[in-house]
Amino acid sequence: MSVVNKGTNTVQVVAALLRDGKRFLICQRPANKARALLWEFVGGKVEPGETKAEALRRECREELDIDVDVGSVYTAVDHVYPDITIRLTLFNARLSPCSKPPRALEHNAIRWITPAEIPQYEFCPADKDILTLIAGEEEDNKMLNSKRIDLTDDGRVFLVPYILDASPEMPLSKGRPALMVIPGGGYNALSDREGEPIAMAFAAQGFQTFVLHYSVREYASFPNPLVDLMRAMKVVRDNAEAWNIDPGHIAAVGFSAGGHLAASLGVYWNDPEINALAGVNAEEARPDALILCYPVITSQFKAEQGTIRTAARGHENEPDIIDKLSLDKHVGPHTPPCYIAHTFFDSVVPVENSLAFANALAAAEVPFELHITQDGVHGLALGNHVTSIGPLLNNSKFTPWVGGAGDWMRRLFGYEGPEDMRYPSALTRRRGQS
Repeated sequence: MSVVNKGTNTVQVVAALLRDGKRFLICQRPANKARALLWEFVGGKVEPGETKAEALRRECREELDIDVDVGSVYTAVDHVYPDITIRLTLFNARLSPCSKPPRALEHNAIRWITPAEIPQYEFCPADKDILTLIAGEEEDNKMLNSKRIDLTDDGRVFLVPYILDASPEMPLSKGRPALMVIPGGGYNALSDREGEPIAMAFAAQGFQTFVLHYSVREYASFPNPLVDLMRAMKVVRDNAEAWNIDPGHIAAVGFSAGGHLAASLGVYWNDPEINALAGVNAEEARPDALILCYPVITSQFKAEQGTIRTAARGHENEPDIIDKLSLDKHVGPHTPPCYIAHTFFDSVVPVENSLAFANALAAAEVPFELHITQDGVHGLALGNHVTSIGPLLNNSKFTPWVGGAGDWMRRLFGYEGPEDMRYPSALTRRRGQS
């Protein structure tokens, strides 16, 4: 950290550490400004009357045309330039769920880079101490990320497993059902509230669980997130024996846009073109059950336009792709049994989305349970204190979906005790009739 000249007025400057997997965003200063063509973090000066968070949100809109959620302070540094002394406060931040992808409005260029790529760029002097901290995270996080499974080379797409041990005292622990957890976020972000807390809630019920961090923002064009999900399903099946999983009992639970992705897997798991893109076969990608919480389903009547618009990016003039995004139109006998939870008063993703999918399941004679709670806002997640960020997200009427879905899966998979005690699997009964 540079020493501040105490006789010089210090200007307050804010910046954002925006991450995308292992990568973070940097911007190149324009040629006509001081420190021309050097790289920096997005941000700028705090104007009179602004809080630091307000200034950072404004600067992100002006410089990159993005909306950000400002988190905690990552670090602060003081630096003396020949023309100015600054106190730079760097905030952890992320793109808001409905934000556009960043684009350079005032900078010469923008880049998403990994810590390993830092030496390839010449940065503003004030940022160099910060970059040393970021580069040091790689070593510090090795132990923390030891269970993380990267699905892309840049770390943008990855899987986080929560594996329960097996024990001879627990006869069901050797062949547990597994659950792929798919957070929502409008295909523009991933909700932490719909990730690990969901995985832990189902792990407590005896399931091996996995949280998928899939392609979002500019990478979210259909079928990219579905390709990510298919690859993740293959990873789980390939490791079923080591992770004490029954490979025939792997389900997916999705929320909002994550529900759209889970339902997409339910209708397209055996699509040869998407299988080829993912490098998997249909049986490797197959979900054996779906849990859909306030899912986006349709691209037409009662659509959640932000989610569909992001998924359709690059396909706006391709009616066949827009049609594919209306998942209720593509339900068939191949679609797995479903558990669906929604609220009537959801004003973001109307309840008609779940009703349309349920109607399609009924027409295809696919078993399902549908639970509609009258009261409740969008994004309830667990609906309790664990995932609540305000009173509207504490909803005791919605919360029982977690236990209900767990009970439903155990009966669906016949996962209730030793062989001579099990209720016949609903999947076995269904397949025996086909």
